[in-house]
Amino acid sequence: MAQTISQTLGEFIDQVDARQLDSQVVEKTKLLFADWLASTLAGCDSDIAKIAFAGLNDDLLPGRCTIVGAWRRVAPLMAALVNGMMTHIWEFDDTHRNSLYHPGAVTIPAAVAAAEQRGVDGYDFLSGLIAGYEVGIRVADAINPAHYRYWHTTGTVGTFGAAAAAGRVMRLNRQQLAHALGNAGSQAAGLWQFQNDGAMTKPLHSGKAAMNGLLAAMLSAQGFTGAAEIFEGDQGFCRATASEYQLDAITADLGKRYRILEVTHKMYPSCGHTHTPIDAALALRDQLNAPSADALIRQLSRIQVMTNAVAIRVAGTRNPRTEYEAKFSIPYCVAHSLLYGAPLLNAFDAAVLRDPMIAQVMQKIELIVAPEFEQVFREKRPTEIRAELNDGQTARARVEYRRGDPENPAPLAAIRDKFLELARKTVSREMAEQLWDKCLSVDQARDMSRFWAD
Repeated sequence: MAQTISQTLGEFIDQVDARQLDSQVVEKTKLLFADWLASTLAGCDSDIAKIAFAGLNDDLLPGRCTIVGAWRRVAPLMAALVNGMMTHIWEFDDTHRNSLYHPGAVTIPAAVAAAEQRGVDGYDFLSGLIAGYEVGIRVADAINPAHYRYWHTTGTVGTFGAAAAAGRVMRLNRQQLAHALGNAGSQAAGLWQFQNDGAMTKPLHSGKAAMNGLLAAMLSAQGFTGAAEIFEGDQGFCRATASEYQLDAITADLGKRYRILEVTHKMYPSCGHTHTPIDAALALRDQLNAPSADALIRQLSRIQVMTNAVAIRVAGTRNPRTEYEAKFSIPYCVAHSLLYGAPLLNAFDAAVLRDPMIAQVMQKIELIVAPEFEQVFREKRPTEIRAELNDGQTARARVEYRRGDPENPAPLAAIRDKFLELARKTVSREMAEQLWDKCLSVDQARDMSRFWAD
């Protein structure tokens, strides 16, 4: 009898060993761990975090697992839930372009909780991260872009990634891992409807995915069985959530090609679909070289932003009213970047949203779907901005890959600067630097239950 996809993945997860993998994979994983920690620390300093902590307070009972930033020890499922939510609040966590998926926000919280609960060493922890990233990215790649029309991939597929990561950390056997994936699929959820009114739902998706994946692994460890054909079955995940999918993509080159190397370090705290528009706007700003924001506005007559249809659907908000809507607004991000440069965390503060000069520039912006960009949507994210100037000239800037993509990597120094900027929202500069060093040497940890002890 042929193996199910879950069984094949279970064998792969079981065999992942960071001690034996290429150093490039291991070093990338450590850097993604640091990147995750920075986003999570920053997330603790937000209005959404305050609401979440208040709503969950009665359930945050003492345990062995850490809510980072709050430095509170709670039960594993609650640690995974809260850390998963905090990671995704500022929209600064890592992303995988081709699969339309944020792997770190869901994979790492589940693995951290499992590693603390079990007291495993740093290499077993990293092995869990690598397994979780690989499984999640591959499943997301197989069902997208069709799945993405209604389903938030990070919330749905993230449950599989979290289960795989936690299962590897816990050293489940191959059959237990297959059962964990089966039960992860039955918990996978996350709908895009929240975007229509700017609701706070998005980080709840990542938190629940981390929690549910960990739950699936914990139950499987005790003999709790799950659907054997959760991916390929007639009533399984792929058929239920995607009008088109490619099952072979889940296991193609499994164990030979590590997709974690394709993960993007986000360099702006906004939706990934705004990033090449931001990059193009920054390039255009350099071309125009206006002495002030007022002078720049006087130069501009009309601005055309040419991109793909998904970017406009997801991040085409014309008149953002809230910080969250601004993060999903190409017009806002382009206008801000033209006027003031690369957006930092405070670019989406309420006071900045009311900036009349940003509003003026936004009124000049037209979003256009470019057919040639549609054809390469999954492989890269090209954006071209054409600015018609009041003197009759036209200025143009085109960017193929986002800053932070593997094809356009950010320097290590820039990733470290991002880490320090985010971490400083909740910890001192000295502690932030210590945490950076600690993450990049996590392979040397002997007992992850004491990783945050200092």
